[in-house]
Amino acid sequence: MRTGIAVGALLACVAAVAAAQAALGKVKVEITANGETVDAEVELQPAGGGRTVTVEANRAEEVPAGTYHVKATLTAALDDPVRTQDDVRVAAGAQTAVQIDFEVSRITLVCRRGDTDVPGEVSIRRPGASIWLGPVRCGEPFLVTGGTYEARVTAEGASAPVAIDRVQIMAGATQRLPLHLP
Repeated sequence: MRTGIAVGALLACVAAVAAAQAALGKVKVEITANGETVDAEVELQPAGGGRTVTVEANRAEEVPAGTYHVKATLTAALDDPVRTQDDVRVAAGAQTAVQIDFEVSRITLVCRRGDTDVPGEVSIRRPGASIWLGPVRCGEPFLVTGGTYEARVTAEGASAPVAIDRVQIMAGATQRLPLHLP
């Protein structure tokens, strides 16, 4: 009789594990920037509330079946842009693909005094924003969302930064922009 109870308990456990596995699906959140695969932070928030699940970008991962709000943050970009996709349905036993593309600029800010490139650092922000992004090194490329920015340039050896009121960064472009210093 004990053997019968043990076998029954074992079968119940196997059935419970099988049911739990059947309630899982896979999701692959493919993240690109200007069409090229990139890493990002990806969170799946259950539509009905509950615990947020973090998954690796560009890799299929098992998650509980259900409907999710997908939030991707492009941490490779200076301004950490965020894209979302609502109502992503993950079915038990199936794989769901989600594609999110960021349009960012690959920008190199070249600090110049006359006709000479000078080393230094640049911080940028949207006009009127309180938080500066960066700093980045003059002459080194970085990713950022396109738009209008203000810049604060500190040339190597300078006693104070130089303010530049308008830096126009084109969305999705690769640019080398000179920043002219007095």
